[in-house]
Amino acid sequence: MSGRRGGLLYTNVLIFISAALVGFAKFTGIYPVILVGRLFVGIYVGLTVLVPMYLSEISPTNIRGRMALTHQLLITIGILFGQIVGLPDFLGTPERWPYIFAIPVVPAFLQVMLLPMIPESPHYTLCIRGDTAGAMQDLEELRGTQDVFAEFDMLRQEALESRRTMTDHIMLIDLFRRSFRFRTVITVVMMLSQQLGGINTVMFYSTHIFMNVGLNKNHALVATLLIGLWNVASTVPVFWLIDNPTLGRRPLMIYGMIGMIVSIILLVISTNTSDTIWKFLPVVFLIMFVVSFAIGPGSVAWIYTSEIFHTNARANANAILSVTNWGTNSIVSFAFLQIQVSTTSIPPLRCT
Repeated sequence: MSGRRGGLLYTNVLIFISAALVGFAKFTGIYPVILVGRLFVGIYVGLTVLVPMYLSEISPTNIRGRMALTHQLLITIGILFGQIVGLPDFLGTPERWPYIFAIPVVPAFLQVMLLPMIPESPHYTLCIRGDTAGAMQDLEELRGTQDVFAEFDMLRQEALESRRTMTDHIMLIDLFRRSFRFRTVITVVMMLSQQLGGINTVMFYSTHIFMNVGLNKNHALVATLLIGLWNVASTVPVFWLIDNPTLGRRPLMIYGMIGMIVSIILLVISTNTSDTIWKFLPVVFLIMFVVSFAIGPGSVAWIYTSEIFHTNARANANAILSVTNWGTNSIVSFAFLQIQVSTTSIPPLRCT
């Protein structure tokens, strides 16, 4: 098995390896092995770029945005779930923390069992493999009917246009040449704006941020859960907005970015006042920030990327964007820690 479906299937091996290494580290006391286990998780997360690509390719045009958005919605649910099980009342203790790393084995096992039963992306089957009969069969299985001739004709036209205007096999370097350069720059900048906004700094360190601005630990934990909850809740309305012909992708991106800018400005103002009445305002402004991210960059960026590249260029385009996304995420996260240490007005983060 190869293609989008095969890629999604085989990447689950990385989760099993990671869970085994973390468990080994815990029960043998050789804790540096955890770093190797987390490395495998990092590779796995990078390869999940296949998910929005697959969802976009199997979806009818009129609901493509909503289908691809399920990827982001489930990410937000996963973040909230992780915040909950990481609480001291659940698995966030010195004795139980390894079980947190074992949880991903469950969905990975389900994927291994279920992915062989689902069709391959018809776009991949036709445009990459050149298998017309196989693509027709995949499309019929996805739609649950044999009346797919109109949609298949559109798919075949896309394949013909793709082969007429470019080579069958697009290399990474080709995405920086004239025919692709503008699209590549647009999507890379979208990924940079998504991560340089600092969303993962908020998600990673929100509890410590709230404690640094004056909340006690219990209030900070509650505020962190509120952020996770609002992250999920704010993604849901986008299902009705992203495929709306009067709104669509670009306005959501613009409005979301404006909301993030305003929220950060208000957050900075609220954290630089000594008035105790204001100490809960950072919670409000961080929630505003997360809501703005959820309706804009968080929902739109990956969908937009999958739509503006042809099928034979989409995989490499998403590879570049995955590197941009996670590379920038790492830089911002580590930079935040250094700023915390070097700034005298804000105490550094400490493990608790």
